[in-house]
Amino acid sequence: MNLNRIMRGLNQSSGEQQARVAVLAWLLELPEGADPRCAARAAAEICAQRACPGSAGASFVDLLEEIARAPRLTNPVRGRRARARIVH
Repeated sequence: MNLNRIMRGLNQSSGEQQARVAVLAWLLELPEGADPRCAARAAAEICAQRACPGSAGASFVDLLEEIARAPRLTNPVRGRRARARIVH
């Protein structure tokens, strides 16, 4: 389900619960390895330009913006793998 189909479905429904289901469907459609924060930022911009009407559309955009502002939970691996230290 792509972003356009989700937005059309939200135009016909109302409620925050429907928006949460739509966000989960959108997240599951992201390609493996994609950064959800960057994708959410781009999707929120697209939805803001198209002006999603209704409470479900507004909740959907709010949830996307919340995902875009979420902090990174893991640190990226930098450099070589840490070697195990031998302690005598």
